Amino acid sequence: MLKITATFIDEITGDIPHQNWLADDWDKDFAAMKAVGIDSVTMVRCGHGRWITHPSKVLEKEVNAYTPVTDLTKLFLDLAEKHGMKFHFANYNGGDQHGCCDMQCAEFNGSMAELLKFYF
Repeated sequence: MLKITATFIDEITGDIPHQNWLADDWDKDFAAMKAVGIDSVTMVRCGHGRWITHPSKVLEKEVNAYTPVTDLTKLFLDLAEKHGMKFHFANYNGGDQHGCCDMQCAEFNGSMAELLKFYF
């Protein structure tokens, strides 16, 4: 039987509270995932609208993003390493499904360059 070995984290959304878990809560969650055989975790997006998972000068300037209390991108990278898991993440999603594509592409490019600088 094929086993599930990967999962997604959708920490930033437009319809539910986020940043409502402490680092210990996330650590327990990663440990539980590892215990059931999960070896890869993907964060669906690192930002949505004005909410972001890590400090970003680009997104703070371009979309007036809120500076997060906790750098969840770093936390998730650290927890994945601690628990011997792979971690993947997607970039910023402006949340505008009906236009402004050029602006979102610019935000995407700027925030991706920033992510590469901070975490790689």
